[in-house]
Amino acid sequence: MAQFGKTLALESNGDLEVNELNTLSWVRGPEAVVQDLKVTLATRQGEDPFDPDHGLDTFAATGTAESRLKLEIVQTLNRDDRVNKVDEVRIDRDPDSRKTSATVQVTLVDGSQHVFEVAQ
Repeated sequence: MAQFGKTLALESNGDLEVNELNTLSWVRGPEAVVQDLKVTLATRQGEDPFDPDHGLDTFAATGTAESRLKLEIVQTLNRDDRVNKVDEVRIDRDPDSRKTSATVQVTLVDGSQHVFEVAQ
């Protein structure tokens, strides 16, 4: 678990999580990695002025075939050294709301597998 460290916990809406003692909560280990991966996919590449390569190239994937979006997600997640393998990416597009969500399964370098969803 030490190889993954810790980070501040986020609510599902991206706000910092505050616990019952009214202090900031932490997330550790593989859960911290999964949270970081979600943040990475929710960040548009170039949006972070301190790390312009961080994030998903949403402009390259917007309006393209599902296979292109999957490729962008896999390439983005594979840039993280804590990810051993992206096992699966499922895309769900809702044309009425013009929203897209992705369900992702990854294997981390410690061998643990995790499934998470991101939506835009």
